Amino acid sequence: MQKSNTRPSFAPWLIVGGVVLCMALVMVYRHQSKPSRADADMSQPATSEPRIPAVSAGASRAPRTSPDLTAAAVRAMAGQREALVEKRKQVQAKVDRTQATFANRYQNESVDAGWAGPKEAQLTRLATSPEIQQNRIEARNLNVDCKRSMCRITGEFDSMGAGDDWFALYMNNVAAEVPVASYKYIRNPDGTVTINVYAVGRK
Repeated sequence: MQKSNTRPSFAPWLIVGGVVLCMALVMVYRHQSKPSRADADMSQPATSEPRIPAVSAGASRAPRTSPDLTAAAVRAMAGQREALVEKRKQVQAKVDRTQATFANRYQNESVDAGWAGPKEAQLTRLATSPEIQQNRIEARNLNVDCKRSMCRITGEFDSMGAGDDWFALYMNNVAAEVPVASYKYIRNPDGTVTINVYAVGRK
């Protein structure tokens, strides 16, 4: 029997091995080139600002109140308050000047008994009228003291409002006898007020 010199072929196995090796290399390459989830998260820029969605040009927006209008209104109100406060200061300053002038005139006058007595009785009588009694705003501890041309009238009230009402009605009663007068309040320890009136009874 004659022996065959043909050797077994390894070509098919070499082909299969090459294919397997190529597939392994492809998988390793893909794995290395793909970033992990942790790497992907770390690569994002750190920011505390929330993302704002884009708004299309045609989208409508809610109207907003102009801060300029609000600021202007606040400034206008503040200006009105300042003007009112300044006006009150001017009026009070005028009252204080008039009161000081009348007080100085009263203190430096001598007494004319023939004129002062009847004038005091008249001003005391006119301090109470039906209107004053009806509104229950009669002055307590009323005192009228006249000299030569000036008279001082004092009385107590529960509040300045009551004193203002009384003084308005009282001046209506004595307008012909006392054409000019100035008054000011003194706060009492018990919360009541004393009105201090200086009146010009004659020139």
